[in-house]
Amino acid sequence: MPPFFSIITAVRNGAQTIPALLHSLEAQQCRDFECVIQDGASEDATVAVIEAFRDGLPGVSLESRTDTGIYDAWNRALRRASGQWVLFLGADDTLVSAEVLERTRDILQGISREVLFAAGELLFQRNDGVTVLQTSRLKNGRALLKETMPIYHSALFTRRELLLREPFDTSFRIAGDHEFLARTWRNDAQAIALEYPVTRMAQGGISSRMDSVLPLRLEQLRVARRYFPHTRTARHCLVLFKSLCFHSVYLALGERKAAAVLDRLRCWRNLEPVWKRSGNEKRRV
Repeated sequence: MPPFFSIITAVRNGAQTIPALLHSLEAQQCRDFECVIQDGASEDATVAVIEAFRDGLPGVSLESRTDTGIYDAWNRALRRASGQWVLFLGADDTLVSAEVLERTRDILQGISREVLFAAGELLFQRNDGVTVLQTSRLKNGRALLKETMPIYHSALFTRRELLLREPFDTSFRIAGDHEFLARTWRNDAQAIALEYPVTRMAQGGISSRMDSVLPLRLEQLRVARRYFPHTRTARHCLVLFKSLCFHSVYLALGERKAAAVLDRLRCWRNLEPVWKRSGNEKRRV
């Protein structure tokens, strides 16, 4: 029988980070999943590390070859996947608990065929040790796509049949998941919220790097022009201006200092629930 979930990961030279991901998959109480890994011809021990986890996972499909980017790698992996629902995880992501897949399967087994997406919450682990809870915004989600990505893709379960019909546009380097949603998510009824954290994402992915801020905004503007051609808002201009400012700070200070400045600004805004670890406890700040 095909598995219920396909967990897809694109990786290159991830020998240091991918063990945490594989350990979190190995620990899952639900064993009804496969792990589909597309390796971009890594030059380190990534392939050997993955092979060492085969016995602890229900199923591993591994291919190692060059690709043109993450969306090309995902498309290649999808052709080998067989699960009903797909979750894309980065090589430095982890599932937040051993119950995540079991809890999600219990929900998805009874939903309408009209539902194409199930969006969970995301725990974003910043370099300064602060964990930020990110919640997807599904109400008026289609409208929000005009300006931003209202769903966190690393915590989004998507029906595989949709992904096979509508593969990722490989002309995008960073915002291909945004483009995919703008192309396929037609109304709010097609998505449900999973009201619990699914994935813990570490800072450092391509979309969170300082040198990616401006290219990301430009690609998102491309998405808006393609799918919402009659929409022009002051927010588009403001976001692009802020991205130019961040890019200038990055060029002036370098990655590390610029990221520290940006993190401090986020704390000052205090728009999101933030937790700091205190021993074995978590306290809200």
